[in-house]
Amino acid sequence: MTPALRFASLSMAFMLMVWASVAFPQTAEAQGSDSFCVKDDLGRKVCTRIPKKDPIRVVSLAPHLTETIYFLGAGPRVVAVDRSSDYPKEVQQLPKVGDSLRLDLERVIALKPDLVLAWASGTSQTQINQLQKLGIPVFVSEPLSVEAIASTMRRISVLLGLEAEKKLEIDQWVAAFNSLGAHKQKVKVRVFYQVWHDPLMTLSGKHVVSEIIQKCGGSTAFSEARLLAPTVSLESVLQFNPQLILATSEPSSLVHWTRWSSMAAVRNKQLKVVTPDILVRSGPRILQAAREVCALVQEAGQSQ
Repeated sequence: MTPALRFASLSMAFMLMVWASVAFPQTAEAQGSDSFCVKDDLGRKVCTRIPKKDPIRVVSLAPHLTETIYFLGAGPRVVAVDRSSDYPKEVQQLPKVGDSLRLDLERVIALKPDLVLAWASGTSQTQINQLQKLGIPVFVSEPLSVEAIASTMRRISVLLGLEAEKKLEIDQWVAAFNSLGAHKQKVKVRVFYQVWHDPLMTLSGKHVVSEIIQKCGGSTAFSEARLLAPTVSLESVLQFNPQLILATSEPSSLVHWTRWSSMAAVRNKQLKVVTPDILVRSGPRILQAAREVCALVQEAGQSQ
């Protein structure tokens, strides 16, 4: 780094620190009795102030977290979101502060948020660290199961001061999920979930999508894979001989399978696309996606 660039970088860091000291005067009292505290998915204690007048201001850096805020009825508290957040419709009118590659720190600070919601897999750790150094409470989420999604909802409701008010609604959401497998077929349907077609990628059993498939009466071939989203060989999928192939991309991404007419899923026309976004976003609408998956698994079982 040249001396000029080093000076510019240090000047920017100093400016951000001074700006933060003005924007967040209550940081020092965030650990006191006038706060709501939880642990995030990194195991860190995160606290927000109990609002004495105006509701706390929230910046969300991931679509599933934005949707969680709105599910909790706290949409008006969101002052900015990441570029990928697009649901519900009113979110599209909010200021955008960046994406997983670049976050506009100055703009975030200027909005004076009391809480930033970040996604461990979608927000760089460097950006998270920068926000924390500026004294901004950052709740980091990485829900990989239905239980973890519900836990995320509960903890965010605590940080927003809505724990008692939203407990029943979250409990009902969990109950609806638990009832999904009530009518599943006795014989499991072999399901291959295609993340991408070139290279061929799927998900391990550690991901919530695999949990949903199993809940709906399906079985997957790569549940023991070490990586969360492993690349797999065509031969291994053909050997598994799935009865249903699912994807959340365009239907055209499944066309390549039609060459293998002896595969059960091809023979019985069980190459299906689940509504985009709702299955891959680990937020409240994943319940809707799970219902779609269950219906498709049941259909595939009946087609054999």
